[in-house]
Amino acid sequence: MQVLNAKYFVWIVITCFGIPSMYAQVSPFASDVRGSAGPNGIRFRQELNTYVWQMDLRRQFQWRDKWQFMVREQFKSSMLRLSPKEDKWKDEQDLTAALHYRLLPKFKLQSLIQSIAFFDKQSGLNNDIRSLTFGLGFNYAPNRHFNIKGSAGPRWEMRLNQNDAGQYYALDAVADAIDWGGYRNHANVMLAIDDYGRRTNHDAQLQYRVG
Repeated sequence: MQVLNAKYFVWIVITCFGIPSMYAQVSPFASDVRGSAGPNGIRFRQELNTYVWQMDLRRQFQWRDKWQFMVREQFKSSMLRLSPKEDKWKDEQDLTAALHYRLLPKFKLQSLIQSIAFFDKQSGLNNDIRSLTFGLGFNYAPNRHFNIKGSAGPRWEMRLNQNDAGQYYALDAVADAIDWGGYRNHANVMLAIDDYGRRTNHDAQLQYRVG
């Protein structure tokens, strides 16, 4: 962040108001709505002349065993102190809100909104990125060993002084703790595509582990 006072003001507000919400009283609609907090926390560390602040906040609400709403904020800021009068900042932010509906006992419909921002004033390169995503998808879990998730939707991205609009497609399949040959096997396959017309990004991951 460019304004130091604003940065510390944000951290003060989060410390004073964000963390106590983890212990808020039960909603008056508790018979239908259940709220829970995920791995929330604020961390700070210093490594030589680098200072790092990190925040993770997550809230999840369940309504009548059919609807589930989740909001997550992840923020990381690092400052590189070159001299007492010169600081270089790098900031990362990921804000996600998702709504799930259990259509069948083993099948969920999902929707999400995600905003990602990355600002780099340390490297001297033009690495700044902003993206906004709207997605619709599904989550199929036939049993505790298998899970398949897919989603697609529009995505806008600002990078290298260019504004791109297109679609993204993502598929993630997991097989976990499968007993085979006397061992517990884990496999994960992930595919993701960003299609902006004039350019296309592809991500793929294949993981296999034996325990």
